Amino acid sequence: MNEREQLESEIRKLLATEIHPIRLSNKLFSPPEGLFCRIGQPLTQEGRREVASGDLFKTAQDRVHELMWAESDLRRSPATPSDSRPTERAEPLASVVT
Repeated sequence: MNEREQLESEIRKLLATEIHPIRLSNKLFSPPEGLFCRIGQPLTQEGRREVASGDLFKTAQDRVHELMWAESDLRRSPATPSDSRPTERAEPLASVVT
C-alpha cells in the first residue's frame, strides 16, 4: 500500500468513527498536517485541484457538514422551534453604522 492509499484509508476510518465536526475538519483539512493536505503534496495548484475534485474529498465535506448540522440541532433548545424567526425586522447594517 503506497502513502496515498494509506492516507485515504485513514480518512475513511476517520469518516466512519469521528463524531465531532471541528475535530474531524481539522484532522482532514487543516494545513499542513491535515490528511488531504498531505495527499496533495507537493502543494501545487494542480495537486490541490486533483484532491479537491475527488469523491473522497466531497464525501468528507458532506460528512463534516452533516455533523455540524447534527451538533447545532443538539444545541438548539427544545423551546426554540427550528424555524423560529424574529418577529421584528432588524435595521439594515448601514443605518446602524452611520
